[in-house]
Amino acid sequence: MNELIQTILSAVTILVTVVVYAFLIKVVLPRFLVKRKFSYDGHLGRGLKKYKSENGRAIVYEPHPSVRKYIKQYALVSDGGLKYLECNVDEGVNRIIYNVVMLDRKDKVLDVIEVEEVTAKRSLTQSVYLHPDTSYIALIVTSVNKEKLPNSDISYYTKKDIAVFGLMTAYLTLIASLIVCGTAHNIIHSLGMTAASGFFLPSLLAAIIAGVLSVLILIMTCNDKNVRVK
Repeated sequence: MNELIQTILSAVTILVTVVVYAFLIKVVLPRFLVKRKFSYDGHLGRGLKKYKSENGRAIVYEPHPSVRKYIKQYALVSDGGLKYLECNVDEGVNRIIYNVVMLDRKDKVLDVIEVEEVTAKRSLTQSVYLHPDTSYIALIVTSVNKEKLPNSDISYYTKKDIAVFGLMTAYLTLIASLIVCGTAHNIIHSLGMTAASGFFLPSLLAAIIAGVLSVLILIMTCNDKNVRVK
């Protein structure tokens, strides 16, 4: 009975180790180590007019020339504590995808969202609600009428972040492999196999599986069509 309980506990240990390992590699490390950065230089608009109302105000901007042939003007509106964006698109645009980079007064990026909209038979887009601390925005058009525009990628990873993520992945893979291999050895040994014959196979399999997983997870984390590495 004691051997059965020990075997069950060992199996649970392996399961918990695999789950924690996957959570750390797929969720925790990418969130804190592999952070997207954004390149929006040259995409800021030029203020044209200001409008005031009882509940707020609106500022009309002229976009950067690279954006202006698709979006003629856009308005940053503050109304009753809410902030939102409205764009006036060119009449030749039927479908458009663009990124909105929201910045505060200190040029800090608050958020970046991708907007996709069908604008057939109307020139004014729907309202896009912004972060409440947004002071101004940068617009980057990525696709017009289902055609992707060149040089429209604005997000990227740094080589340093990728390197640190890779090192931490390798370290956690080693720790997880040792735990899984040692626990697997205890299970096999409790089932009557000798330590020598029982340890080699699970060790080899665990190392191979962990290595493949770490490589696949690294590729999935960084392989984004809208993300570059600098």
